[in-house]
Amino acid sequence: MQEELKLPNGEKLPDQGAMFIGENGQRLLLPHFMQLPKLIINGTYQPIDIAKYDTKGEAGKPTVSYDVEGQKHYHEFVDACLGKTKCSAPFSYAAKLTEVILLGVIAAQFPNTTLHWDGKNARFKEAEANKFLEGTYRKF
Repeated sequence: MQEELKLPNGEKLPDQGAMFIGENGQRLLLPHFMQLPKLIINGTYQPIDIAKYDTKGEAGKPTVSYDVEGQKHYHEFVDACLGKTKCSAPFSYAAKLTEVILLGVIAAQFPNTTLHWDGKNARFKEAEANKFLEGTYRKF
């Protein structure tokens, strides 16, 4: 396992989530939904004041059971498509989240390189990274 992905106290990575690695070695572990974010500095967990970033208190408490919440978002999406309800993560939210995740996938192709993203124009300053923004589409 890469050193950057090792957790303090020999803990295992969660089944789902993301790890953000800062320029100075700080890391932010974002488990998918069963735990709050964890800040890791110099190999140890550091306290995070979530209220500082969630001033309206909308983050809520983490779900503690995948059995309870695991399939819920699939059903919610189908119900929204049928006009029965609205999604808790509509496209206006999910599109931004997906953009960040996919930018991370592209950034992984350029280790030890800083890429500069122009969100307004949806392009990288680095031409070689822009090649990953397009693909060959199939005709159906």
